[in-house]
Amino acid sequence: MLCAAATPATFAQAINGAEPSGSVFAVRVLNGGSESNSMDRIESLLRLELNATIVSSGSARRAGLVIFRAPDTSARPSVELRLGQLLQRHAKILRRVPVVETPDAYAVPTGKIIVQFRSDADLDRAPLLWTGMGLKVVQQPTAFRPGRFVVETDSKASSMDAVSLANRISSRPEVQFAEADMLSILTSPAPRGK
Repeated sequence: MLCAAATPATFAQAINGAEPSGSVFAVRVLNGGSESNSMDRIESLLRLELNATIVSSGSARRAGLVIFRAPDTSARPSVELRLGQLLQRHAKILRRVPVVETPDAYAVPTGKIIVQFRSDADLDRAPLLWTGMGLKVVQQPTAFRPGRFVVETDSKASSMDAVSLANRISSRPEVQFAEADMLSILTSPAPRGK
């Protein structure tokens, strides 16, 4: 799910230390929620309690994300307070996710990290890197991408943790790069070729 609208590094740099953008918010619906916690119910809850306008696309929904806009920017403090209360009441199934808004897209970290080890690294030692970080391997290296793992943050961790963990992992000498996986949702039509 790497960003289609720009390089992952661009979004990782934009989101690094950033506050959630303007009046656009996102929540991640955690795995293991009961049927009553379906995406439709979460969207209805956000509409009812926050007067939110849902802007999620199919790809965001498939990733368990609900992206929404507050009624207007002057309502942000009220929305922040009510969203905080809503997240406390539903802490077992919802996490807030930061959103970076660009002129033509929203970028949201998915909670996954792509880690590429250097070609001379001992991959048998890779699990030592995940120990204690609350990460689990969701994709092992392949013949097509040797030395590349995809890891995911613990469901209790925030998606923003994926960005900070990626920065921490990338500083290791045996790691070529580590990037937080970002979902990019286009907000304007892609230009058509002639």
